[in-house]
Amino acid sequence: MITRRLILRILPLLLLLAPGGVIAGKVQVVLVYDEKGIEVLDVAPIPSMSKEITAPGLVGAPALIRFDVDWLDGNGKSMGGTVTEVPLVMRAPMGMEEAGPCQALIMTNGLVVLRMDGPDDSGKSATLRLYNGRPLGRLGEKQAWPEPFQQDRIDLVLPLEPPGESKEGPIGHDKVHDSGPDGNRFVFVILGDGYTQENLDAGIFDEHVEVFLEALRGREPWGDYMNLVNVYQINVVSNEEGADNIDGPDGPLVDTYFNTAFWSEGIERLLAPNIQGWGRAALAANQTVGVGMWDQIVLLVNTTKYGGSGGNLAVGTANEWAPEIILHELGHSVAGLADEYSTPYPGYPPGDREPNVSFAPSGAGLKWLPWVEEGTPLPTPDTEEFNEVVGSFEGARYLEEGIYRPWRSCLMRTSAGIIVPSAARPT
Repeated sequence: MITRRLILRILPLLLLLAPGGVIAGKVQVVLVYDEKGIEVLDVAPIPSMSKEITAPGLVGAPALIRFDVDWLDGNGKSMGGTVTEVPLVMRAPMGMEEAGPCQALIMTNGLVVLRMDGPDDSGKSATLRLYNGRPLGRLGEKQAWPEPFQQDRIDLVLPLEPPGESKEGPIGHDKVHDSGPDGNRFVFVILGDGYTQENLDAGIFDEHVEVFLEALRGREPWGDYMNLVNVYQINVVSNEEGADNIDGPDGPLVDTYFNTAFWSEGIERLLAPNIQGWGRAALAANQTVGVGMWDQIVLLVNTTKYGGSGGNLAVGTANEWAPEIILHELGHSVAGLADEYSTPYPGYPPGDREPNVSFAPSGAGLKWLPWVEEGTPLPTPDTEEFNEVVGSFEGARYLEEGIYRPWRSCLMRTSAGIIVPSAARPT
């Protein structure tokens, strides 16, 4: 929806894929958490690769905790230290109204995949110590963190053996889009939940994956970047179709491999796995693509009910709006873009740190000024005359005034770029 030049500027995929020096000495730690505590599922060295090694969910995360890290051997002796950042916030998708806002919230259970400097011999490390947690971004008070992360020092016992391959669930995979080596490409892993063997045999999951791929190819800048993207499809068998709580917060429950459910955190449209499902998704990606090689997991759920979530794992359904939800969430998690809604979000901290919003309506402070054509009025009137113009449109990041966006209506503001007058937006 926005001009090709501007999107190529604000979506930094090429930074992830830039050739150059090989990165080594990194370790991936997969952990899951709920109110009972934190469990480390897997620790493994990341092989050398050309692309930048990044932890899923960090880019564009609305809230982070920065921890000092110490690797300890079996005798409690330090093997070396580093610093890591933990994203703990997921986003519920926008409402059914095209201009309805997303909702960011701290999950009471979830997945964290850390990719950071490791000790010289990660195989000898027995404990991962996190301490001196410090809020970054818009996290707020420590009391808002999930309880297991509120301790001043967190000692996580590391598993003695790597996890074995799953004996159920994943039954095969296919590289449905191959543009080159995974070590120098942005790698998607698409998983399915609520697809029975009969569904898979009938090609239903294949069809849903293709719908997502077509949406990806049809959107700038993804369409331009498909020669730098790889996509894996992992076929996963569930015993029953659908997801939990389709008809309401009290059920019914169905038997699916990743245990995805609507009404997560009390929000109907927030569709997410449970703690077991989070871990299964990350381990399936590791076993199929390789530790550190994948960049984004997309979980498609076999139901037409509207819903999803975004963060270190993107969740969508077979609903007609599902590709828009996922692409919107990728705008956050891959490019670090802000929501461009004007609908008030009480308590949302101010700022314009994201590349697609600016307090300055013109002049050198306008981040995208080089892409504004001469003669375009700044600020730019919010009228149809300027539908296809890069300008400075007032209203973004949950504010109606005093902050500006570059395009009249893009996917970070409304589903499918549909323009909804201010008076029609939900409050």
